[in-house]
Amino acid sequence: MLKYLLLGRTGSGREFFQHLLEKKGLKIAKSYTTREQRDENDTMHHFINDYSSGKYTERLFEAIHNGNRYFYTLNELENADIIPIDPENVKNICEYFPDTAFRFIEIMAANDDRLKHAVADAEDKLLAEEDFITACEKENDAFCAFEDEAMSSRNLLIPNLHIGHAVNNDFTNTSDVYEFVNKLIIDKHTFENMSKIIKLLGNRNIYKYNAETDRYTLYCTENNTDEPSVLCLSLDNITEQVLIDNNGIVHTMMTWLSLEDTVI
Repeated sequence: MLKYLLLGRTGSGREFFQHLLEKKGLKIAKSYTTREQRDENDTMHHFINDYSSGKYTERLFEAIHNGNRYFYTLNELENADIIPIDPENVKNICEYFPDTAFRFIEIMAANDDRLKHAVADAEDKLLAEEDFITACEKENDAFCAFEDEAMSSRNLLIPNLHIGHAVNNDFTNTSDVYEFVNKLIIDKHTFENMSKIIKLLGNRNIYKYNAETDRYTLYCTENNTDEPSVLCLSLDNITEQVLIDNNGIVHTMMTWLSLEDTVI
């Protein structure tokens, strides 16, 4: 199952993007938090007041923001298509689910737009602006470090995360976030269909599949060498490896199309 990690600085419109995705039927991972619910539209978290009761013994990727605790449960993460996450936990969550293919999305917005959005509905706009600046200062180093690696050098070195998207949000009706929702749905269907094809080829022993380990074998030739490297990958990860390689897509599709009983 392909999962998307969703990032966004304070006031970037990340929660608005989540609402758009939810309307399309995608499952959003909702963290548990000790902060109070702002209003009836604040639905992207599970709000709790019994954190210390011993009920929540399984707390994953716990963080503290503005004195409030946030954490996920395993069930919430396993059943989600979209996982909102802080940049410092991107690598951690990928390592926790090594057989899952991840992509990341970062919602980007201009500083002035983010500030305007953050204080728009506040009764005390001066206090809201001060809170916004404080939040930005706390998260800035983590976001800058992530963006330098992911956007510039493309060198996150995470085996099950190969694709990232920066999506601009200008808070207008023509913002890129609307178009990207549709792209994400298409990409998700593409991934699911390619997984089915690869699984079929594995069942036919056309792709080498080990039922005991539930792994597919992929031979890759590194640049400037003729020596192939052998990768033993989960269905999710071999699907992603095929999709990021045009030659892999062509080979897989031509192999599938050549089957006598291929149904189109």
